[in-house]
Amino acid sequence: MRIAPILALAVGCAPVKAPDGIECNRTIVVKSDVANGLSQADSGSCVVLGEGTYSGPLQVPTGVKLVAAADAAVKITSSDEDEPAITLAGDGSTGIYGITVEDAGHNGVFVDGASAELSDVTITNAARAGLAISCEADCLDDGKGVIVDGVEVSGSTMGIWISGARVTVTNSTVKDNTSLSASGGWGVIAIEGAEILISDSSVDGNDFGLLVDGSQTTAELEDIEVIQNAERGIWLQNLVGTQSDPAFVLSGTNTMVEANGALAVGAFNTLGIIITNGWFKDTVSIPLMLDIDDTIDIGDGIGLFSSTGEVHVEGATFSNNARAQALVDTPSNAIDFYANTFDVAGGEYGVVVQNDTAAANPTFGQSTDTPVDPLGVPPMGITVPDP
Repeated sequence: MRIAPILALAVGCAPVKAPDGIECNRTIVVKSDVANGLSQADSGSCVVLGEGTYSGPLQVPTGVKLVAAADAAVKITSSDEDEPAITLAGDGSTGIYGITVEDAGHNGVFVDGASAELSDVTITNAARAGLAISCEADCLDDGKGVIVDGVEVSGSTMGIWISGARVTVTNSTVKDNTSLSASGGWGVIAIEGAEILISDSSVDGNDFGLLVDGSQTTAELEDIEVIQNAERGIWLQNLVGTQSDPAFVLSGTNTMVEANGALAVGAFNTLGIIITNGWFKDTVSIPLMLDIDDTIDIGDGIGLFSSTGEVHVEGATFSNNARAQALVDTPSNAIDFYANTFDVAGGEYGVVVQNDTAAANPTFGQSTDTPVDPLGVPPMGITVPDP
């Protein structure tokens, strides 16, 4: 068996090693000057940090892994307002493992490219996005993708911002991200042709939940929790797909979209939505500003607006949402509801169909409610913030 060479840079007497399961062709162990260790690393190397707090910003080269030593508490901070605390060259096997990134003056972690891995990483109190991922070329090629597993992003101006990249998020938490900006505070944003898959994860307690935007962007969510976000649990806009080739899929009997402000799920000018199973409940009615002198109170389970179509919703439960369990404000012949449960208790209406220019749609599965006056709809196009 070949033993990977080990280079020690300013370490104490205590042995320092990478955790089991992380493959390294070469190991560089550092305890003070991380930038120096990274500068000596080539593709396939691991830079292993002993217990302690280190200063950024740091640049992790292509194919290099930045790793906390086994059983070591490792923290990286950076007050630099011009660079992320850690930048990963997103190609090959680049990654960070077991590290806490705290109090970044910019992004906490920035992945620049199509491939990287973050595992067992905590990012907190970043001045901008906790985790930003951007890819501009060859982003969806076979074998390319960013893996985010066991990651927590909290207390930042934004949680996870994704542009163009294929990103798989598992066993992760995005919580308590807030901003004084009207367009900040999102838990997760996917734009510009990103392809995201999120499972067994939660997006909780942010100013906003998840935003998916753009004609080439797709998202698949399974067994996720989206809970107690102040406004809009999940918001889709400008997506393009069909029922057979959807742009957005939400599934899983453990999916819970609960106690968000205004909308559990909303869609504007979006085609190709599939929702199966899951709970959409306890949406809180909150005032949304239409203009400087006008607000409207909204609290719906699902809202479909402005030419949204190619939608199939099956086996889902909508309950105790403050206003309507479902509001369809778009031609209804493009919407299929099948075998869902609508529990109006605690709300005003079940299914409301309005401004319908299509023939009556028999597939809603129950009688619809008709308010005396049409229900007001939220502001539509959300401005996507920079990370």
